[in-house]
Amino acid sequence: MAKLRTQTAPGEGERRAQRGYVRQYESAAAAIYAALERDELLWVGLADRNVGVADDVVLGLKGRVVAHQFKTSRFAEAFRLETLLIGADGLLQPLVLAWQALRTAFPDDRVELRFVTNNYPSSADVLDGADGHSATFLHEFELYPNRTLADWRASRWQPFVDRLARRSGVDDAAFEQFLQALRILWGPTADFAQAHRLSPDGRRLAEQIAGLLPRLVADVRDRDRWTRAQVLEELSWTDSFALRRSHQFPVGAYVQRNAVTETALRRAINEADRGYVALVGSPGVGKSTLLQSSLAAEPALVIVRYLAFVPGEGQGIGRGEAEAFLDDVNAQLKRSGLAGLRFRDTALQERRDQFGTLMQRAGERFQCEGVRTLIIVDGLDHIPREEVPQRSLLAELPLPHAVPAGVLFVLGTQRLELDDLKPAIQEQASLPARRIVVAPLSREAVYRVTDAYGLDPDVSRERIFELGHVLAAV
Repeated sequence: MAKLRTQTAPGEGERRAQRGYVRQYESAAAAIYAALERDELLWVGLADRNVGVADDVVLGLKGRVVAHQFKTSRFAEAFRLETLLIGADGLLQPLVLAWQALRTAFPDDRVELRFVTNNYPSSADVLDGADGHSATFLHEFELYPNRTLADWRASRWQPFVDRLARRSGVDDAAFEQFLQALRILWGPTADFAQAHRLSPDGRRLAEQIAGLLPRLVADVRDRDRWTRAQVLEELSWTDSFALRRSHQFPVGAYVQRNAVTETALRRAINEADRGYVALVGSPGVGKSTLLQSSLAAEPALVIVRYLAFVPGEGQGIGRGEAEAFLDDVNAQLKRSGLAGLRFRDTALQERRDQFGTLMQRAGERFQCEGVRTLIIVDGLDHIPREEVPQRSLLAELPLPHAVPAGVLFVLGTQRLELDDLKPAIQEQASLPARRIVVAPLSREAVYRVTDAYGLDPDVSRERIFELGHVLAAV
């Protein structure tokens, strides 16, 4: 009896292809999201015509370019590494060509290739010697990613590696660099959401990226590469590592340092292990200038700044709002190297959760590395007087006991008795060792600034000093 020939139903091939694309986009989206969350992503290449076979997704990262080729099966099956790489349709030479193209295009970056499959290496084939099957080789290949070609040739895998080198089409030096750039990810490691350890929030956001990718591939603008900003714009996402507004206070050319106040402030900061310190003074005495110019980041000190007021910018533009405060402080804490909960926050409660987690991790960094975090919040008195926010940032400042060791808030204000500022914060920041009142400039500083400003020589410098004119903000 003749065997019946199995035929593929019409459309089944297309369905299989689409299922493969879905998995490919899900994996690519997870890799893109993870790079965004680490603040490494610069650009994304999709169906990139410049890199040959490794064109599924190319990630432009800080100092690295990582190109991926995905091969997925509906049901995972075993593959033979020799067939995969140097069989009739072997991938070795195409991968080498893709690596060379990227190295030419990005000579200053490290180029890496990822071949990703949900299949698994065979343990029934024989590459070289007893127990020398594909699974064993890939296990060793993963353990020693930077092994030299000479070391590979000194191992039991020398015959197989020699076959690869001959078929690669490049000399030994280039082949060694190629081997060190190649990663073969199979089985569980092909699940990028798991491999990149995405949180439930991360997986949810990565799904939004996965939905975007096929639209970008088919986009009429016909781009091979999309910048970070372009990807975020297409997603309608804001960049959580970018600041809404600048938090640099303009320092005048004639400003003189207030040594007495600066010394007192530094002493208070050094003696307080956590919680709140306040710098208090009348309008124009130089509080903001001092906080801007006298406190700088050091190896064991991370400084985060938030200005609720900037002269000349105008009022009522949102600097006093809780969401603006949390977004810009969270962005700076992330940029300092702390891992957040998620890349994107869409609600006030999510921003609060993010802030709480980042503060906790700042405390952990202090415990492990001795690095302190200073969060300067300046211009507090302007918030109830001029900003009139819907939800004041003052209400988001944590209670003193909730601030971990190694994290200190420095408040710049005319007064601490402010609506929405919690009584416990007012109380701690008012303690003698924590409340620094801006002292008048010294006689020498007053003389220097009047001379530098070009004041008429007939005007008595001593009289100006005695009157206590405000010169720090000139």
